[in-house]
Amino acid sequence: MSYLLLIFFTSLLQAQTLAPILVESSKSEITLEQQTSQTSVRQKSSMSPASAFAYEELNYLPGVHVNKTGGYAGHPNMSIRGLPGDYSTLYLDGIKLNDPSVFGRGLDLSFLDTNNLEKIEVMKGPQSVLYGSDAISGVVNLYTRVPSKNMSSIGGQYGSFNTSKFILSNSQIEKRYAYYFNLSQFSSEGFSTAPKKNGNKEDDGAKSSQIFLKEYVSLSSRVEQEGTFYFIDSHFDQDDFNQDDLNYSADKKEVMLANKLNLKVNNYHKVYFQTSFYQVRRHNQDEDEIFNNSFFEGSNLSNEIRHNYSNGDFSHVLGVSNENELAHTDTMDKNAYSNSVFISEDIALSEKAQIQVGYRLQEHKTFGMFDVQNMGLAYQVADNYRLHSRWGSSFKAPTLYQLYDSTYGNLNLVPQRSYGYEFGQRLKNNNLEFEVNYFHQKIYNLIGSDGVTPYKQVEGYLLSRGIEAELEWNWSHSFKLLNSYTFTDSVDQDNQKTLKIPKHKLASQLKYKYDDVWTFSLQQLIVSQRVDFGDNLMRSYKLFDVATEYEIDITSEFGLA
Repeated sequence: MSYLLLIFFTSLLQAQTLAPILVESSKSEITLEQQTSQTSVRQKSSMSPASAFAYEELNYLPGVHVNKTGGYAGHPNMSIRGLPGDYSTLYLDGIKLNDPSVFGRGLDLSFLDTNNLEKIEVMKGPQSVLYGSDAISGVVNLYTRVPSKNMSSIGGQYGSFNTSKFILSNSQIEKRYAYYFNLSQFSSEGFSTAPKKNGNKEDDGAKSSQIFLKEYVSLSSRVEQEGTFYFIDSHFDQDDFNQDDLNYSADKKEVMLANKLNLKVNNYHKVYFQTSFYQVRRHNQDEDEIFNNSFFEGSNLSNEIRHNYSNGDFSHVLGVSNENELAHTDTMDKNAYSNSVFISEDIALSEKAQIQVGYRLQEHKTFGMFDVQNMGLAYQVADNYRLHSRWGSSFKAPTLYQLYDSTYGNLNLVPQRSYGYEFGQRLKNNNLEFEVNYFHQKIYNLIGSDGVTPYKQVEGYLLSRGIEAELEWNWSHSFKLLNSYTFTDSVDQDNQKTLKIPKHKLASQLKYKYDDVWTFSLQQLIVSQRVDFGDNLMRSYKLFDVATEYEIDITSEFGLA
C-alpha cells in the first residue's frame, strides 16, 4: 500500500531529487541510504523557527520522546525507543554532554540553542561499539553551524509569559580561516509548575546567556583544524514537591570545548585526532529549606584517534579512545577512567548487498574489561526499495554516584548490558521518502536502590519494542513536509509500563520558504496517555505551533588581515 501511494504522489509532483546525506554519526563516509540501523536526520533547512531549543526539534523525530514538566525552568527528559533517558548519550561536535555528577549519568537539553546547530542526527538502538558506555537506546549528535559566507545578523523573538530571545551572530570566511560566532540572551517569566488548586501562583522564570564560537583553519592542503567553544550560563526558579517555593532556584554553568585535527593521507586514508571537554556546575539554592541546598560539578575529558579508509565498496574505521569522568558533589569527590579500542567495517558484498560489523573492547578503572559487538545487513531490492536489519549489544557502566556515594555507593556493581535487533524498509523516489522499522531491545544487569540501602543489581530486564514510520516529502526547494508515527510498548522488570512513555505518537511538520527570506512553519504533535508515578495517568495532548521568520542579513565587507 505504501509503495502504491509513493508512485501516486511522485507522478503528481515535479521531481526534486534528494541529495545523498552523509551520516557523520557513523564515524565513516557512508550515506543515510547505506545505514543498517535506523537513523533520523534533521538538517538546518528542515528545522522549524518555532523550535528555540534542541529538545523541541528532537521531540518531532520518530522514536524520540521528550517529556518536560513545567515551563522553561523544567527539566526535559529525553527517551529513545521507550527507554529511560539515562540509557542514551548526547554529543555536540563530538563532546559528550552526559553529566557524570548525577546518579544516572543523565543529560540535560534545557538551553541548547537551535541557532547554533547545522544538523541533528539520532542513531537508534545499541551504539556502544562506536560510542562506548550509555549508548544503549541510541546516540544524539548535534553538529554546529558551518560558516558559509561573510555576514552579520541580528535577531529577536517574543512570545507569551513575557518570553524573549535576542541573537547576534557573525561569520567570516578567509582563504585559510573561517569562523562562526553567536551571542544570545533568553528570558521568560514562565508560569507556575505547581498545581494552582493548591494556591500556587508564583511564576517559575528562567534566563540564559550563551556564547558560541566555531572556527576552521586550513594548515595545509592535507591538514585541517576545527575548534568549538560553547558557554551557557542559566538561572531558573524551581518548585518544591508540587508546592511553590519563592526562594528555591538554581544556577547552572556549562562549558564545552573541542579541538579536532583532520589529516588527509590520500584519497582513501584519513586520520582524525580529537580532544573534547565538558564541565557542568549546578547550585540549588533555598533560603527556607536547608536540605534543598546542593552542589553538583561534573566533567568529562576524552581523547580519540581514528583511522578511516574508504574506497567505495569498503569502509573501515579503527579507533582508540580514553575517557576520564569526574564528579564533585556534597557527598563525593571521585573520578574514573576508561580506555577503548573499536573497529567497524562496512563491506559491499555485491551491487545490492551490504554488511556491517563492529567490535569494541573497553577497560574500566573499576570493573575491568568489557566488550560489545554489532552486525547489520542491507539489501537493495530495487533502485528505490531497500531492506535492512541489524543486531547489536551495548552496555552502561555504573555511574560514579552508584559506585562511590558515601551512602548508596557499591563497588561490586557490574555494567548493565543490552541486546537489541531491528529490521525495516526504505522507499525512495525522487522527492518522496518513506521508511518503517520494527525494533526490539532488552536491558539486563539492572542497577537499582530502595532509597535506604546501597545500589545493587536487580533481577529481571527492561523491554522495549515498537514500530517507527517516517514520510518525507520535498515538493520543491521551498516546500517540505515531514510526518512520523511511533508505536512503543515498553515495560520495566516488574512488567509495568515504563513511566511517562506514550504508546502512540504522531508528529507533523510543514515548512515553506518564500523568496529565500520568509519562512512559514506549521507543527503538530499528538501524544497518547502516559503512566506516571503512583499509577496516575498523564492525559493525552495535542500541540500545534505556527511560526514565521524573516531573515535580515548584514553582509560584511571587511575581513581578517
